[in-house]
Amino acid sequence: MKIKVLVSLLAIASALCASEAFAAAGGTLVVFYSRSGNTRAAAKIVQESLGGDIFELKTVRPYPADYRETTEAARKEQKENARPALQTKQAPKLSRYDSVILASPCWWGTFPMAFMTFFEANDLAGKKVAVLMTHGGSGLGRSEEDLAKYCPKAKLLKGLAIYGGDVNNAEEDIEEWLRNIGVK
Repeated sequence: MKIKVLVSLLAIASALCASEAFAAAGGTLVVFYSRSGNTRAAAKIVQESLGGDIFELKTVRPYPADYRETTEAARKEQKENARPALQTKQAPKLSRYDSVILASPCWWGTFPMAFMTFFEANDLAGKKVAVLMTHGGSGLGRSEEDLAKYCPKAKLLKGLAIYGGDVNNAEEDIEEWLRNIGVK
């Protein structure tokens, strides 16, 4: 009799642990990099809309304050396939999230290379992942194609491009996009 009770208690405990682990997974993590503040503003709109968590990528060596110098540094990093050092490479426990929104400026048609450093340090396999790009005229560029290369086991959702100067008026567009891709 005692063994049956013990086995029953173990089964109940196991089921509770499994349900807690399942309940803990979910929600959305917003990962962003921002040089000028436009992408930060867009990422905050997403985070506030979803109530999820937010994680900022910060390079160890900041980019130049001058825009043209920054674009040249970004071009050089792309040509060299560089992986800029990040102050923190590891995101919060990704197992806690089922969706990840990547908010980024579009530099030379894609993510800043700091995101490549992030992709190599964090496994997004099995996550729903979408890109929100701020840009000065290039839209999403090839960011979605690059994301598919670096995160081949993620479930990629349709991205959104927002002109950098329009970020402060983009709340409705961002809300609609989040609903359309099924994370809100």
